[in-house]
Amino acid sequence: MQAVLDGQGIGLMDKQFTAPHIKAGRLLHLFDIPFKFGSYWLVARDFSALPPASAHFADWIRKCHRGC
Repeated sequence: MQAVLDGQGIGLMDKQFTAPHIKAGRLLHLFDIPFKFGSYWLVARDFSALPPASAHFADWIRKCHRGC
């Protein structure tokens, strides 16, 4: 999580750990789709400023959520 907070990329983390940071505006949800208990959120400080490799990974995660 510290790497994401430092702006070094994106992360897959449990909602209970990210909720305070999301509420404070330090992290953002990539997309607002409900997941079953035990799933994770993809978060980053600014998704529009992701490096190409991270943006590609985020796109892949979105597509796989809908069915790879």
